[in-house]
Amino acid sequence: MRIIDLQLQIKQINKQTIPDLEKQKQRILEQTIPNLEAQKEKLLKETIPSVAGSIKRLVEITIPTLKTEISLLEMSINPPYLVGTHIVGRIYTHDYPVKPKKKLIVVVAIITGIICGIFLAFFLEFIGKEED
Repeated sequence: MRIIDLQLQIKQINKQTIPDLEKQKQRILEQTIPNLEAQKEKLLKETIPSVAGSIKRLVEITIPTLKTEISLLEMSINPPYLVGTHIVGRIYTHDYPVKPKKKLIVVVAIITGIICGIFLAFFLEFIGKEED
C-alpha cells in the first residue's frame, strides 16, 4: 500500500508540481532579468562615477592632507634640536671663594659722586642764568 501511495505522489509531482515550478521559474526569469539589467545600467551611470569621484578625491586631497598632518604631529613629538646634555670639559673649583672688593667700590662711588655733584652744580648754574 505504501508503495502505491508513493507512486501516486510521484505521478502527482510529475503532473502538477513540476509544471507549476517551471511556470514560476519562467515568470521569475521574465521579471528578474529586466530588473537586473536596469540595476546594471543604474550602477554604470550613477554609482560607479560617484564612487570613482570619491576615490579620486581621497587620492588627491584627503590622503596628502593626512600625510602632512602625520608629519606635523611627528615633528611636534620629536623636536629636531633637542639633544641630551653632556659634559664639555673638566670643572675647576677654587679653594677660596671670590669676595667683593669693598674698598674699591667705596672709592669708585666717592669719585662718581664728586663728578656728578660738579656736573649738577654747573647745570643748575646754567639754568639759573637763562631765567635772568
